[in-house]
Amino acid sequence: MPLKSSVFENPWTKEAREGIFQKFPWLNGTNQEMVVGTDLDGLLSAVFMHEKYEWKILGFYDFETVWFSPGVSTEQLRNAIWIDLDVYHPQIRSIGHHILKYRQDDKIPGHSQSLNPNLLRGIYHANFQQKYPLGSIHLLIWLFDCKLPQTQLHKLLFWHPDSSWINGQSHRYRNNVDDWLHNFVPNDLMVDTFADIESEKFEEEMQDVLFPRISQTGFKQGIGQVGSRHLKLRGYQCNFENPNNYVRQIRNMFSLISQITSWTVPTIPQSYNSIQGTRNKPRYDYKSMRENFGNLDSFLQKMKVFSYAIPNVGKMNYTNKISL
Repeated sequence: MPLKSSVFENPWTKEAREGIFQKFPWLNGTNQEMVVGTDLDGLLSAVFMHEKYEWKILGFYDFETVWFSPGVSTEQLRNAIWIDLDVYHPQIRSIGHHILKYRQDDKIPGHSQSLNPNLLRGIYHANFQQKYPLGSIHLLIWLFDCKLPQTQLHKLLFWHPDSSWINGQSHRYRNNVDDWLHNFVPNDLMVDTFADIESEKFEEEMQDVLFPRISQTGFKQGIGQVGSRHLKLRGYQCNFENPNNYVRQIRNMFSLISQITSWTVPTIPQSYNSIQGTRNKPRYDYKSMRENFGNLDSFLQKMKVFSYAIPNVGKMNYTNKISL
């Protein structure tokens, strides 16, 4: 259910965009520093914010380890904006899109600085079917009212993050993608090509035009993702863990993004120090959470959780043992 008596009712309007900037004024800050998620959506979002406001990359977070340039302080990491990430820390500003509540009345005070479309719409475990189905880059494009050129490569690139086009093909998720794309975070390019993504021709374009270009960056094609409807394609989400081993691939991906969009790209560190956390994947329904911890807020506090997500019904991923 959407939040009541707010600018975030269904659908979002110009006032909703203005409300987000009022709630998160740091979005308009220039020369901010970023910690970035380790996939295509994170990389594309980082390039966008560098193009928009010259934000700089301090490092990456892969939901287990924080990787950062030697010489960067813990204070800098706390003051950075964490892109395509949901970080549970009262001082850390983040932009992400996971489900973060079991119940509507969960307080989650560590997300007071988190820009998350599910939190804005009041979507949590009980209405999981309305979960945000796109990427952080799509939220940012809408938020900053960016006009994307309607070229073939733009179409393919911007439908690709987080397998948005495969979600849009799915009988299970298509109506939800339609809802978000037309009523909440519209951009002309994706609205105008929404019908196209169901076709085999679109998949052929993805396979023959975009995939070879991503392959040349050095990233490997995913194997664990849901395949597309016609050709059973699995996307190049460019997931990586230790960025010390992916400096060349990240730079190549930035170069490809720049070739398509003409956006300027940020530099990345040559090498990385790290803060190692522990990632856990327990199975929790709300009943077991309540029986063992009282509620979600108590769990997050007792387990000293740094980041978490509820990826599907009855499951939770969380990382702890990171202190910033």
